[in-house]
Amino acid sequence: MTWGRVTVRAGFPLLLAALVYFDTNGLLLWVALAAGLHELGHLLALWSMGGRLENLELSLGGIALHTAAVPALSYGRELAATLAGPLFSLLGALAAARLGPGFYAPAGIALSQGVFNLLPARTLDGGRALYLALCWRRDHRLADRALTVTTWLCAATLAAVGLYAFLLSGYNVTLLLAAGYAAATLLRRPEAGRQKIKG
Repeated sequence: MTWGRVTVRAGFPLLLAALVYFDTNGLLLWVALAAGLHELGHLLALWSMGGRLENLELSLGGIALHTAAVPALSYGRELAATLAGPLFSLLGALAAARLGPGFYAPAGIALSQGVFNLLPARTLDGGRALYLALCWRRDHRLADRALTVTTWLCAATLAAVGLYAFLLSGYNVTLLLAAGYAAATLLRRPEAGRQKIKG
């Protein structure tokens, strides 16, 4: 379903329902604000380089910005735009933490979002940054192979740590879900266009 420049995929209502259902601590608003700050970082960087938003896609995997640039962005500029999202998340975490103990929860949410997005896994900002850097300095085939390996390593590490956390707590499956998400991205073919920023 599409409204103007916003496309909502079938899985997004499922993701939203799950977030509302499992939000027993009332943190969903902070999660949404952290996600918005992250995407704002990408957009401000792109706009400063002459880019424009073509479409905002909401799916089971989260939020993806589809952008266009006139002229097309160089690898270095697209790399900067890709890393601007995690940078804004980390700056937001620092700003919230400085406000005092009442803001430690939103600071932790922004921090975890920024760090998670820096993982070198396919469809995450860290994976996109790795791919762009290797394309810039080497070639697309090497970049794709390296990204496949790092995505497998991220999925395996998240699964191991997640299983340990689940065995300790008996209920926390967050990292196991993240591992499943990272593994699922390996089933997707690499994106054809370069100007796609994932948040």
